Amino acid sequence: RGQKEMEMPSPHDAPIPGFAVCSKNGKYIFVGDAKGLVSVVDAEATRLVRSFDVPNATMVKRLELCRNGKHLLAVTNAQTLYGFDVDDAATEASEVLRPAHEYASPWASRLQWGAAAYPWNGEFVYGVSSGAPHEIHVWDRASGELKCVLEGPAEAKGVTQLAAHPIRDCAIALGSNGYMYVWSRKHVEDWSAFDPSFVTLVDNNEYVEAEDEFDAKPPGEKQTRRGQIPVERLDPDDAPDLFTGSPNDFYTDNSDDDVLHALPIRIKPDPAAEKFAAERRAKWDRKAKRREERKRAEEEASKKVKEIENKDVAEKTMETKAG
Repeated sequence: RGQKEMEMPSPHDAPIPGFAVCSKNGKYIFVGDAKGLVSVVDAEATRLVRSFDVPNATMVKRLELCRNGKHLLAVTNAQTLYGFDVDDAATEASEVLRPAHEYASPWASRLQWGAAAYPWNGEFVYGVSSGAPHEIHVWDRASGELKCVLEGPAEAKGVTQLAAHPIRDCAIALGSNGYMYVWSRKHVEDWSAFDPSFVTLVDNNEYVEAEDEFDAKPPGEKQTRRGQIPVERLDPDDAPDLFTGSPNDFYTDNSDDDVLHALPIRIKPDPAAEKFAAERRAKWDRKAKRREERKRAEEEASKKVKEIENKDVAEKTMETKAG
């Protein structure tokens, strides 16, 4: 326990601000700086191990480490997200970090990526842009192939931050308007998980009951309905104990299963946040209005130029005929 200050090794001559995350075992520190480099630092020896130049990037804005600690994502000012494979158990420190894939989207806007995240199992990559519409781009992590683009409400005015649930197929997108939007996978209900004898019917089936199926039975006579499982008496000594609590290891170092007991669907901001969101919306509206006016002026100018050109062509044609 305690506090320790140390100078972080850097490949540059002068200190440069950046973003850092630790490997899952804590042996290494991954640093992304404002020069577009991702470096590996030995945490115990405080020495620089290796540096990588992210293609087409001059600044690393964020680093996202997968929950299993095997993948690292660099969010830069480039048009793509850059992924690394992590092996913090490698015998050679220089082999801890290896370039993997670049994640690009032909449907993405020209703006920079603002945030990215891995889901709980690390099979996909999520990417969003704060200045673009409410869109979440989803890639296959292993191949780099774009799988789909999820479109959300336009009122979000873009997504500023993205967070994935640690153990479920769920993600939260923070919109520029101050609201949180929850994305989740659609699950198909499987009732046979509760009762193995349950059969899902595609079409209606006509059921013909037996003549004595619902007749009253004498006491002690063990008869069951067709298709039912006989009911057996349970010995009280063998009954499960539902009232005595057992200790759990949630949120402790003994368990690697992070558990969230509640997940808010939508959080309404406070008045200060409402005011900030209103100012942002007004700013966006002004920008949109200026873009529309500029576009309208360009169209009118282009129309006038075409009219003048057509008039000149007509005059030259008349002169040619007159000559």
